[in-house]
Amino acid sequence: MTLAVAGWRRSFSMGYRGGLVLVLLGLCVAFGLITDHFWSAVTFRTLANQLPPLVIASAGLTLVLIAGGIDLSVGSVLALAAAVLGVLTLDQGLPLVMAALVALAVGGLCGAINGALVARWSIPSFLVTLGMLEIARGSTYLVTASRTSYLGDRIAALGANLPVLGLSAAFVGSLAVVGALQFILSRTAFGRWVFAVGGNRTALHRRRGSLPARRSCWRWRLTFGAGDGARPSFPDAGYSPLRCPGTP
Repeated sequence: MTLAVAGWRRSFSMGYRGGLVLVLLGLCVAFGLITDHFWSAVTFRTLANQLPPLVIASAGLTLVLIAGGIDLSVGSVLALAAAVLGVLTLDQGLPLVMAALVALAVGGLCGAINGALVARWSIPSFLVTLGMLEIARGSTYLVTASRTSYLGDRIAALGANLPVLGLSAAFVGSLAVVGALQFILSRTAFGRWVFAVGGNRTALHRRRGSLPARRSCWRWRLTFGAGDGARPSFPDAGYSPLRCPGTP
């Protein structure tokens, strides 16, 4: 049995994560009993099409949590990336693809700074990301001048429902991101290093030296920041246009 399969089975065992699964199932049953239309295809399609932004952010944060870190700046970095995307698209007239790439770079830069401070100087990630939270919050205010912008039809294609099951392209894309992350964590050397750093960083340093661990720490922080930058491009399908708030 491979390590990935063993970890998957353990994560869904009653003693490890079973309680959360039971709570989720209990809520579904309760809502189904007290409402008339909860158990319907429309309900579950609506829920699925509102998930992509959360799925993208959660996928990136998974790397941070597995490696034993924490990131308090996720909301503010998301707001900054969304603000950059909106300003470049609306005010500067850039195509959506180019603006999205810049937003991705902004999120990646924030993640790289976090990773460099945590990995190089061993500053607790709680303090580093708390500082980045304030930096990103202030930068968002400066970029937007405290104005709210709406992209509207510019991102409508991402929220359009596909012919299959009525799901949006954004939802399918978010599932692809989760699948790619699962492959990276379970089938690549980088994924094994992420687990190793979170499992026993001291033993890892003694056995292989601190440089590989620092590189892994920096890389998963960079990946998480880039994921934050990508999240504004995945709107809540059929729910609301992307907002570029003045404050996160």
